Amino acid sequence: MKQLKQQMLLVAILIGFFAQAQNSDFQQGTVTSYGNETSTGVIKPLFKQRGVIIFQNSNAQKKQLSPNEISAFTVGAEQFSAYTNDFYKIIVKGEKASLLERVTDNSGKIYYNGAVPVNTPSLDGKIGDFYVLKNGSSNPVLVSGAAFQKNAATLFSDCASLGSALTVKTVDEAALKNLVNQYNNCK
Repeated sequence: MKQLKQQMLLVAILIGFFAQAQNSDFQQGTVTSYGNETSTGVIKPLFKQRGVIIFQNSNAQKKQLSPNEISAFTVGAEQFSAYTNDFYKIIVKGEKASLLERVTDNSGKIYYNGAVPVNTPSLDGKIGDFYVLKNGSSNPVLVSGAAFQKNAATLFSDCASLGSALTVKTVDEAALKNLVNQYNNCK
């Protein structure tokens, strides 16, 4: 009997520990709807597992949110935006263009609008790829890997001072940050 009580106590402690550990994954943040309404609470990103976030409001109600349900969210100091069917981390936000990093891969996932299944196609690319979104445009353009040479000249064609920077084969995150910052400062 004593051994059973000890085992029950151990199970209760473990359940409490894991419940606390799960709650510690939540961070302060805000979500913005497509109607520009914002809600403050705590957010737990589930990018790789499900391609969604879990949002808990001030009333302790949790809700799973997909890129089809919100336009943006902020966790701590990091900003994220939703395009097509995925979430993108905003690396650089400028007057002319922004640099984004893809953090989910929801290609082929079906979401429901009530009882109606909705399959929004994802952009080309994969998690970790970089994209440039010019202000006024609604679709980010892939600039990772071989796509850089294919898309960069067109993206930055209105800034002559970037000419030599666009001739490289591929670029890393630091070079892309620098390039987008230069583009945003181009007169």
